[in-house]
Amino acid sequence: MDKKQEKLRKKDEKYLKKYGITYSEVTQNIPKPKKGEVGYIRRFLKYYKPFIWQFAFIIIATLAIVVGSYFTAYFTQSVTDSVIDLNWDSTLTNILILTAILVGTYFVSYLTSISWSFIKSRATEKMRVDMSGRVVNLTSRGYKGISTGNVVSRITNDPNILSQQLQSFWDSLDYIMTNCAFIVYFFLLHWSLGVYMIVVLIVDFILLKLFLRQNKINLRRNRLLSDKQISYVTEFVRGSDDIKGLNLKGPIYSQNKLYSAFRYRSAMNSGYVRMNWGVCRSVLREILLLGYAILGVYLIFNGNITIGAISTLIMYRNAPANLSGSITGLSMSIQEIKISCERMNELYSDSKYPQEHFGKKKLSNYTGSLTFDNVSFKYEDEVVLDHVSFHLDAGKSLGIVGKSGAGKSTILGLVNRLIDCNSGKILLDNIDNKTLTEDALRSNVSLVPQMPYIFNTTIRENLLYAKADATDSEIESALKKAQFYDFVNTLPKGLETMVGEGGVTLSGGQRQRLALARAFLKSSKLIMLDEATSALDNKNQEGVKQVINSMKHECSFVVVAHRLSTIVDCDEIIVLDNHRIVAQDTHNQLMRTCPQYIELYKLEKEQSENK
Repeated sequence: MDKKQEKLRKKDEKYLKKYGITYSEVTQNIPKPKKGEVGYIRRFLKYYKPFIWQFAFIIIATLAIVVGSYFTAYFTQSVTDSVIDLNWDSTLTNILILTAILVGTYFVSYLTSISWSFIKSRATEKMRVDMSGRVVNLTSRGYKGISTGNVVSRITNDPNILSQQLQSFWDSLDYIMTNCAFIVYFFLLHWSLGVYMIVVLIVDFILLKLFLRQNKINLRRNRLLSDKQISYVTEFVRGSDDIKGLNLKGPIYSQNKLYSAFRYRSAMNSGYVRMNWGVCRSVLREILLLGYAILGVYLIFNGNITIGAISTLIMYRNAPANLSGSITGLSMSIQEIKISCERMNELYSDSKYPQEHFGKKKLSNYTGSLTFDNVSFKYEDEVVLDHVSFHLDAGKSLGIVGKSGAGKSTILGLVNRLIDCNSGKILLDNIDNKTLTEDALRSNVSLVPQMPYIFNTTIRENLLYAKADATDSEIESALKKAQFYDFVNTLPKGLETMVGEGGVTLSGGQRQRLALARAFLKSSKLIMLDEATSALDNKNQEGVKQVINSMKHECSFVVVAHRLSTIVDCDEIIVLDNHRIVAQDTHNQLMRTCPQYIELYKLEKEQSENK
């Protein structure tokens, strides 16, 4: 390890102890776009292109304000000089003109602010919608590799910061031009005044360069720490029941306090940097302005400028400092814009956030048939399915059994392309599922997992997600099929009952029945149940089995189950062992010919007797 690496390692250790993240994390280089790729800033600036007319107005308005600023200085001097000359008419005229300029400038500024508010709200909304779509379109593996808090922060906070900083950028540009107008005015008064202002600017720029370098690091660190705490709090809320059940509130609370301490230290450090820079700048500015005042007085005594000019000079003496401050603000806005765009652009990285890709074929009049043709799948180097082939006729039911890890759930994930096979084909009515559009595939195939996601809304709204135009009679029918109708009727608010985040107010079996009702309401031609009745009691499970048998004329079923009683009535049953299909037949035949199936059946029976 060379000296540079050793120095970085020590700095990482020190940073990690102080802030909970390493210095390398904060300062890591963002890869530059490759040739032909969209630049990460340009990617998000496109959201502002539709507002070309609003921007045209803002530009014209800004120029008008700059011109107004120049004439404000001019007529301020004229007012003073006319008062000294005791010229009442000229004084009154100059005051009226100055007032009109100031009122007009304020009015134009007001209209500019309204325009910016409109642009920011619309562009921010569009960015959030598009990035949310990007996240929704993640592959199944993509979802497993993301931090919820990081993604939420990028979607909710960064678009807003980008829009705010774009306005700040323009405001700073406005102030730069305005203060440049004052400096030009003083150049015209006397060349030495303009030169002195340039000297002040140069000194300010030296301090600015030192400040901006550290400020960029501080901004990145603050954002990263914010992401980490949001992720932690999200996990804390989601896992609250497990935390209570294991009596982990103390350790979790301590960890949260630690994250808060890291953010506090980071924020205080940023504040100190800004404060120290501000104090140095202010002290130096006042010293330089003293020389500025002395120069003005000297020019008056030598008859180079009027008393009105010196009064205007005093009024706008902060023009150099304001110009430097505006350039500082401009530079800081650029930093904020770049960092926000960098963070949001990560969502567009196919390596970090891989996207689903679908074909262009449609699937009209799908019958519900399914074929696996020599399908293999492995996760990294672990084989999950090895040359699996089977066929399900339309209107039939297929059960899938096997030991844990045999690949049962993988088969269902491959059908509706939550994952893709490494080799072989999966055919729906003899059409490769990889060639289908997303809507063609997933509107015809429904998957109900063992732990379904329930939305934080009413029971009715949860059902309407499956079919937005469903009638009350269709909802009632779906609930009855899922053995959930009687329970809903016992609730005081019935279908309007709020179920809480993740369906927290419902039991495991109730969540499963609600998910089943959604699938039945959607009326897909192929319904796949992945342990979707595991939390149901025997009575409700038997009811669901009867419904499946009665619905075979409407659709096909694929049922994965550990409890063999769930699938004994299926038309055919597949037995998986060692990542392959070792048998495929009816329950009665498998009980006579398949040792693996018999073993599973005996094991279940023993467990049932021991309860």
